[in-house]
Amino acid sequence: MVCLSKDIQDFIHVNNWMDKKYKNLSARRYPTIKAALNLFYQREGKTIVETGCARLKDDWGAGLSTMLFAETLDRHGGYLWSVDISEQNLVTCAEIILPWSTNVTLTCQNSVEFLHSLKNRSDFSPRKIDLLYLDSFDYPYGPILDHFGGQNDVHKAIIAAEESPEHEILAQFEMLVAPCQEHTVQEFYAALPNLHDKSIVLIDDNDLAGGGKSRLVRQELYKSDWECIIDDAQSLWLKK
Repeated sequence: MVCLSKDIQDFIHVNNWMDKKYKNLSARRYPTIKAALNLFYQREGKTIVETGCARLKDDWGAGLSTMLFAETLDRHGGYLWSVDISEQNLVTCAEIILPWSTNVTLTCQNSVEFLHSLKNRSDFSPRKIDLLYLDSFDYPYGPILDHFGGQNDVHKAIIAAEESPEHEILAQFEMLVAPCQEHTVQEFYAALPNLHDKSIVLIDDNDLAGGGKSRLVRQELYKSDWECIIDDAQSLWLKK
């Protein structure tokens, strides 16, 4: 049985510093982010790898996961590797996480190429990925919402899109959403050699009309030896 430090025990329990600071801000993503980090520390995790970094200050609609990860690791230990294909996104991200940047490496690269390269990088190996967070390649949600009248009433369009069967949305938009969904599958398989039996996989934009970023990779995970723990705004997976 793992003997957790008092510091980690305090983090895991309710009303810790992260709950007080980020729970209301992070909103719908918070339960899965907190659960993933709880599991990360209970499994003695050291390394988080994130695809797609925070790119706008105070952009809580996108989650600002890089900031949450960076501050948590700064307080409780561990290291974050975050990759993004946009140099401007990384510049902004560096500013956002500046107070907690000691334990973070930001890399400008295609995320699939980056994940493939980890096993050969002397500054990463022999690390393994304890928590993999997949959130690159924007999901084309706007055109789907426009189809449901989003240009006039975005809230009404969101409700209408969510109530529509997935197969009906895919019949019209599969060619549009497939590149994002296929990219997420490629990311998972690129990361797979660096995952282990206690690794945690968290996928963002899971509950969007058309299946979100996770539609295809969830099918792959279900077929293999992974188990879905939480499936909500984000999808959280562990090895069986």
